[in-house]
Amino acid sequence: MAKTFVAIRIAILTSTTTNANDVVDDPGVGPNQTRASEAAWAAVHGYDHYGQVIGYLRWNGIIPKP
Repeated sequence: MAKTFVAIRIAILTSTTTNANDVVDDPGVGPNQTRASEAAWAAVHGYDHYGQVIGYLRWNGIIPKP
């Protein structure tokens, strides 16, 4: 997992408007990811975990308030 964070960080920090669609290799997400897709994945992946936590809480009778 640490390699994924490093790969995403490098992809995002070295992105420009001219290389945003260049393919980068991310060992955690897979090959053929662009710099732009790495940034998007990093921005929205937390919502996957949020959904899992909400499901777990509701399954155990806890209704979270918005």
